Amino acid sequence: MDINLESRKINLIRWITGLRDENTLSQLETIVKENSSYEVLELTEDMKSSVEEALVSLNAGKGKPHKQVMKNAQKKYPKLNFPDA
Repeated sequence: MDINLESRKINLIRWITGLRDENTLSQLETIVKENSSYEVLELTEDMKSSVEEALVSLNAGKGKPHKQVMKNAQKKYPKLNFPDA
């Protein structure tokens, strides 16, 4: 990445960090929202519960390593293009 670009970004971050004007901050937030390529996902209570359940299961050693899952998928679907497993 261009060093000048990095420097400009750091300067912009510093400027934003020092902002005290609510109106300017709101305008910047609008620009960011309008130009974001993703949306923040709001989790439902069911989703949160499922994530918590999965974490408890993983912490109890019941999960499978990613490499193993990928190898199993590659065997089951040999015609699909999988990243290195």
